[in-house]
Amino acid sequence: MEEFDLKRFAKTAWQKKWLIIAIMIVSVIAGYIYSYYMITPKYQSTTTIVLTKVESAESTDNQDSITQSDITMNQSLIDTYRDIVKSKKIAKAVKENLGLENISEDGIINSITVTASETTSLLKISVSNAELAKNLANEIAKVFSEQIKEYYKINNVNIVDEAEMATSPYNIHHTKDLAIFFVLGLFISGGLVLVPYMLDTTIKQTEDIESLGLQVAGIVPLYEKDCENKMTQDNKSENKKTRRGKESELIVLENAKSPITEAFRSLRTNIVFGKSDESSRNILISSSNSQDGKSYVSANLATMFAKANKKVIIVDADMRKGRQNKIFKVSNSQGLSNCLIDMGVRARMELNQLAKYIKTTKVPNLHIITSGDRPSNPAELLSATRITKLLELLDSMYDVVIIDGTPSAIVSDSIAVSKFVDTVLIVASYKTTKLETLGKVKKSFENVGGKITGVVLNKYPFSKNTYTESYYYDDSKNKEKTIEQQEQIKSVSEMIEEASKKPRVNSITTSNYQESIEAYESNVPSEINQESTKYLEYKIDNINMELANIKNLFIQAMMEDRVNPKDIEDIKIELSNMKQMMDLRSELDVSKEIRDEIESVKAITENLSDIQKENNEKVRRFIEEYRKRRG
Repeated sequence: MEEFDLKRFAKTAWQKKWLIIAIMIVSVIAGYIYSYYMITPKYQSTTTIVLTKVESAESTDNQDSITQSDITMNQSLIDTYRDIVKSKKIAKAVKENLGLENISEDGIINSITVTASETTSLLKISVSNAELAKNLANEIAKVFSEQIKEYYKINNVNIVDEAEMATSPYNIHHTKDLAIFFVLGLFISGGLVLVPYMLDTTIKQTEDIESLGLQVAGIVPLYEKDCENKMTQDNKSENKKTRRGKESELIVLENAKSPITEAFRSLRTNIVFGKSDESSRNILISSSNSQDGKSYVSANLATMFAKANKKVIIVDADMRKGRQNKIFKVSNSQGLSNCLIDMGVRARMELNQLAKYIKTTKVPNLHIITSGDRPSNPAELLSATRITKLLELLDSMYDVVIIDGTPSAIVSDSIAVSKFVDTVLIVASYKTTKLETLGKVKKSFENVGGKITGVVLNKYPFSKNTYTESYYYDDSKNKEKTIEQQEQIKSVSEMIEEASKKPRVNSITTSNYQESIEAYESNVPSEINQESTKYLEYKIDNINMELANIKNLFIQAMMEDRVNPKDIEDIKIELSNMKQMMDLRSELDVSKEIRDEIESVKAITENLSDIQKENNEKVRRFIEEYRKRRG
């Protein structure tokens, strides 16, 4: 059980304030009804008698003073007298004297209450009866006095106060009853807050996530249609747009003015300009359980990156219950499962072979690989070889690759993929995801080396006022050019053509590289940098992949015993540019091993170039001699 946090308890109570107020109102109303209508009024009359000087009933002594022996005797008789008052003989005599036919002797006895003072010789006889309280009390005192004379032959009972007619019931106290019911309502409402607080371990605030050692990457509000309608009610065209948005989960595309769009914009910024210096090109989005909203977050985050002029692809890696095809309304045929099966058959998949598994969407700059046909062994398809090959191909085509994974507390597919991507985002749902479940998922990712950037808290409730405060955009006033400019929807073949050209870019120079460094250091968004900056980022983020490509070219050349001289020259220029980048920016995180690797590859390239020239010279001489012999 978690430690008691008074601040969180108060916040929980405030969230249930309307329930608490309702309970208090109901409690007070119940107390009013009970006090005024459910209690039978009972009236009580009291007569007071005192024990005085003990005199014999036949005595003619006129001495008026009371002695200590009288006082002692009276105090010893108090308990006896109290029992005599409630005796059946007294009750029978009272009934006969008053001519009561409708009340029994036991009824009279039960209505009598006798109280005696511990320090005085007073007896108070109270009678509870709505109509006969006064008469009964006075008659009981009279009969009791007569019986004492008969029993003890003494005359020491005197009436001090006769009973009077009761004007108000003695058993009804309205203020007291209302106060009791008010306190009862407090206890009930307090219990309704305390019990869920102590037993409910779901995530209710960002501090819960941070208590697990995780960062909050973003908070996505709960989509409330009423709030959206309220904010756009003054603009008919916007109302139509919002109505269309209700039918789609792509909120950032359908309603650019929504606070949800602003939340995804902040999430994108946190990912791009996070504290980590590592690349975040490949983003795996997972969750603890289903219904947390990982597919919803994946689709909107991918759209937000695309709106920032990034070339984005979203891969639906949930081959069991993937639904990105439904969100983007595209066919699910020839998806990821089909692609991975094809990769297992081929020795190497090329970009043009990958193209048939990639589909365009209505979002400019955004493509998609759907989950595909449901396989019998989805976990086996996600092998290290296939995933790394797929990511290598996608990285060469797109700026951002977003992978919509599986719920990690249910299946381990996303955990297996996490060690091959740059970063992992975990989606947690407000008041649904449990802290202990999120902690287990975190540990699972860390055990395989997955890099968790943070947690996206989804479905967080916002009030209508918060929605209104967030709604501060005004197109009529803002004429400035933003980074979210839409481009023409590019086909997959155009993406492949661009990707095939990208490794051959040699136009970067010392001057424009220095401009890129200055732009980077001044935190200029990558969306508005020049082409040289994009190329620089591509080279820095993918230097290991570049070296791997060069090695593969050498291996292929040695196996096929042929090398194109132009390829060799291009590689030499490529290596020179890469070396120039590192020399100009020594503080880049490039290890000595990579530097040595580049020098080694460069030496091999020069060696291979010399061998190629020598072979070409031999071929030339052979052709000349052959021609001479024939001629």
